[in-house]
Amino acid sequence: MTSPTIKIAVNAQKVLKMVGTLLNEILKNDFITMNLYDVRSIDDYTYSHSVNVAIFSLITGFAVGLRGNPLKELGVGALLHDIGKVMVDDSILHKPTNLTVNEYDEVKKHTVYGYEILKNSKDISETACYIALYHHERTDGSGYPYHLDNSVIPLQAKIVAIADVYDALTTDRVYRKRMYPHEVVDYMCSLSQKHFDKALLDAFTSHITSYPIGTAVMLNTGEKGIVASHNKGFPNKPIIHVVVDKNKEKLETAKEVNLF
Repeated sequence: MTSPTIKIAVNAQKVLKMVGTLLNEILKNDFITMNLYDVRSIDDYTYSHSVNVAIFSLITGFAVGLRGNPLKELGVGALLHDIGKVMVDDSILHKPTNLTVNEYDEVKKHTVYGYEILKNSKDISETACYIALYHHERTDGSGYPYHLDNSVIPLQAKIVAIADVYDALTTDRVYRKRMYPHEVVDYMCSLSQKHFDKALLDAFTSHITSYPIGTAVMLNTGEKGIVASHNKGFPNKPIIHVVVDKNKEKLETAKEVNLF
C-alpha cells in the first residue's frame, strides 16, 4: 500500500495568520490575560494545552463557517476551558498514578468551577462560560457534568471537546506516553457519533490531521500528488490526485489513488 509524506499544506499559513491575529485580539482583554496567568500557575502543560486547544478550535470553527463574535467567543472559551482546575487540589492534578473514584470526581468538578469563575466576569460571553461547563459532555450522553446529548450541547463546546481530546492524547503526560496523531484520529473516528459530533469531527480531521485537503504529498512509489478528499471515517487514508509520476514526469491527466 502506498503512503504519503507531507511536503506542504496549501493555505496553511493564511489560516494560521488569521488564528494568530484573532488570538492577539482576544489577549488584549486584561481579564482573559489574568485568567491565563492563573492557568499557567497550574502547570506548563495546562497552559500550552489551553493555547493548542484554542488554535485547533479556531481552525475548526472557521472551517464550519463561524465568523466574527461567535468565532471570537469560541477562542475565548477554548483558551479558558480548563480555568476551573485552579480550584482542584494540586496533589490530584499532578498525581502520577491512577486516580481513585473520589479523586476523579473532584477533577470532574473543574467544569462547574470554570463556569462559575467565568460567569462572574462581565467581560466573558455566555458562550465561553458554557464551553468551560460542557467541554467534557459527549454526544451520546456519557459525558459530564450533566450527561447532555448531542442536541443540547452548544456547537462551540462540541468543537472544544474534539480539540481537547486530540491535544491531550498527542501530548506526553506523567502517567502515560503520547499517542501518534494518526492513532488519535483513528481512535476518535471510532467514537464518532458516540463521543463526538460527526460533522464537526469530519471538519476537524479535514483541517488538523496529517493530510488536510490540498496538501502536496509524495507517495512511497515516488509519485507526487495533492490530497483531493478523505474516505469517510478514515481521514488518514485520503484520496490522492497524482500529478507527477515516479520518473518526475508531469502527467497530462491526474491519476486518482485511493489509499484506503
